[in-house]
Amino acid sequence: MKNKLPSFQFYPGDWKKDPGIQLLTLEERGFWFELLLLMFESEKRGYLLVNGRKIPDEELSRMVGLKGQRAKEILKKLIDYDIASVDPETGALYSRRMVRDEKLRQIRKACGFLGGNPNLVNQNRTTQLNQNPTMRVKQSPTPSSSVSSSSSTSNNKKEAFFLKAFEDFWEAYPSRNGKKILKKQTFLLFKRLKEEEIPDLMTAVHNYSKTDRFPKDPPRFFKDNFWREWLTPERTPENKSVIETPDRTTQKPFASLPDKGFKNLVSDLARAKSV
Repeated sequence: MKNKLPSFQFYPGDWKKDPGIQLLTLEERGFWFELLLLMFESEKRGYLLVNGRKIPDEELSRMVGLKGQRAKEILKKLIDYDIASVDPETGALYSRRMVRDEKLRQIRKACGFLGGNPNLVNQNRTTQLNQNPTMRVKQSPTPSSSVSSSSSTSNNKKEAFFLKAFEDFWEAYPSRNGKKILKKQTFLLFKRLKEEEIPDLMTAVHNYSKTDRFPKDPPRFFKDNFWREWLTPERTPENKSVIETPDRTTQKPFASLPDKGFKNLVSDLARAKSV
């Protein structure tokens, strides 16, 4: 047929939610899908027609590789379950969804020829025909298209920024047992940050990676803003004020007692034992 298209619209959600289709067996669904392919290639898109006529059931069954009687049973079921419709003029089976999509495509195609800009819509057909073909009409962008384009560009830049920043973060984050896990979940948490928080986060992850602590799973680094605790380096024994404690493993018992005090302690213990 003219203007052959390489593909057609298929809606998985509609297919799965259609109660009629869900009542079909796997064989019957496959048969219906084969019919959809034939309808798409038909001279009148969406209809099972050849040379403007209905395809006989016997010929149709041969085309899809089913026995005639079985094909008739499935065709009847498709109509009974309101999955397919019958064209009253030709008696041919057709897909309502495919027919609607084709009409919509033709409308959009026609609008494309006329031009979608409001400045061009009101031109009459004669004016268009009399235009010099070498002249190009400069279409001024509509406010909505300008805003949409600007917004799209801004979103793309922001997405690119976060992707680059996240890869830097992921590379800096310490691995655990040589592995880093939950990257996708971590990225979703990362995207919640504001752009101005990213430099602080990078400082925090670099400080965190220099410690000897067993690293948390990456998502837990964001939980309850744990990462903010690492905006300054961890205090090490070199910069902590350490209170020296005596080494009790090398001290002798009662070594800190004066001799007199030690003798009195021994006397007291002996006296208590004799009582």
